[in-house]
Amino acid sequence: LFATQGPERTPPHHRRSRLCYQSPQATMGNICGGQTEGELLAEKARSGDDADVDPKEMIRIFEQQDKMWLKQTRRGCLQEWCCGCCSAESEFKLGSGISSSTNYLYIKEDSNCITRTCCGANRQWYTTAFWGADKGGTPIVGMKRPLRCRPAPWKCCCYQVVWVEDIQNNEPMGYVRETFYCCVPNYGIYDNNDRRLYDLHQPTCCCGTCVNCCAGAGCCGRTPFHIYKAGDNDKLGEVTKYFPTNPFDLASDADVFKLDMPPGVNYQNTAVFLAAAVLLNQIYFENDPAKGGEKGDDGE
Repeated sequence: LFATQGPERTPPHHRRSRLCYQSPQATMGNICGGQTEGELLAEKARSGDDADVDPKEMIRIFEQQDKMWLKQTRRGCLQEWCCGCCSAESEFKLGSGISSSTNYLYIKEDSNCITRTCCGANRQWYTTAFWGADKGGTPIVGMKRPLRCRPAPWKCCCYQVVWVEDIQNNEPMGYVRETFYCCVPNYGIYDNNDRRLYDLHQPTCCCGTCVNCCAGAGCCGRTPFHIYKAGDNDKLGEVTKYFPTNPFDLASDADVFKLDMPPGVNYQNTAVFLAAAVLLNQIYFENDPAKGGEKGDDGE
């Protein structure tokens, strides 16, 4: 399922959405009744309606989703806080806004208590994104992370990696992988042909030797991870951790991330960016029982 080579596909702009058949002029990537295909599918997923949606088309919910919000559920973060020696499996909702009414995917980690206790944030897992805002939906995206060493400068092997697959079509979509770095952690976004398309790292200063803590979120907030074209220094998007304003979320220490996608990104790469956000949460922001229940390194 996670082979690097995938079958030849028809380009997205040459394929027509099954939801838009009633409009002969509507094609993939164009407006369909005032909405993109990704927005139409997200609307159906929010309502739990999948009666007229082909499971093989569900993956296109990521089509032209330029902004996404990844929100840890209170259940998951409360279990992390209360369980002590054994943290909970990560559990998230994905939506088009910070409000729960915008949620359209439910995301759940599958791992065992022993690996969570002994390996903490380095553990292996298989995380699945399901259709709809709640449990019981059709599995759409699978994310597989093997057991690897923590991110560190000057590493030459054992890099952090998450492979991403389209479950319903049984096709690889790409992967996110830690790359070699000297000072500031860097992650590459790859397609299923091993081409490195984007870099993901925090903004830097002092000739790239340290994180610019005053960039993006400012000195009082977490420094975001910026998205760059591979080998370029022009910012195209970012993954930012937001502090919750809801008092219940503040009490539960729930993590919230906003993903601003690069312009023109396709749905396969968008799914890989989602996997990158899940990985960043676990490495840098999750309670780690293997370190005495403390938060992971924040990269600053």
